[in-house]
Amino acid sequence: MSLHFLAIVVALSMRHLPQLLIDLRHRDRVPTATRPTPVRGAYVTLLYGAICAPSLLGLAEGAQAAVTAGALGVGAFGLGWALGLAGLLAIRQYYTEDISICPGFKLVRTGVYGLVRHPIRLGLALEALGLILMTELYVLLPVWLAMVALQLIRSRQEDDFLRQQLGDDAVQYQRYVPAVNLPLGTWRRLRQVMTNWTARGTGARTRGDSAGAPKQRLPV
Repeated sequence: MSLHFLAIVVALSMRHLPQLLIDLRHRDRVPTATRPTPVRGAYVTLLYGAICAPSLLGLAEGAQAAVTAGALGVGAFGLGWALGLAGLLAIRQYYTEDISICPGFKLVRTGVYGLVRHPIRLGLALEALGLILMTELYVLLPVWLAMVALQLIRSRQEDDFLRQQLGDDAVQYQRYVPAVNLPLGTWRRLRQVMTNWTARGTGARTRGDSAGAPKQRLPV
């Protein structure tokens, strides 16, 4: 068994351990609203098949990818791992495998959810793509594409469900934050930060000018 395979197994375990702990800790919770997902079985099968197959078929045999493909694979896997873990830690007890809302649910807009609406699904897709690139098992790309297609369908179903349950709050959030377009979401976030920073600077200068201006004497 190669060191690459062991490293990937450890990384995936660290990535999905919080998810398992959340499920165990809140296994008795009863969702206040749930949307049926008839393709859930196929979705889960393709999802974990795309993630695990490269490790089992390639890395376990010590397969070595070309330098460029290997570097891209490591980058994609690392970014996906970070996005998925950040998403899980951001929503914590609100996370569910099904499309549902738990008691006390609040729409999370901060952290990675201020960049994309579905960071966990985007992270899983990038993890699987990274593993395929690292092992050069390009024959699995159709499986990955099918997984991504189901990811997008499920994300759209979740967006529709949240609009039905939360109304304008979800509409405004979805209008500003993209579903999975991380570069666009990052650009919008940076632009918002710069706009707020400029506004605060302008406000501080205005208050400073007002405080330093000579007071006018009112006629008696």
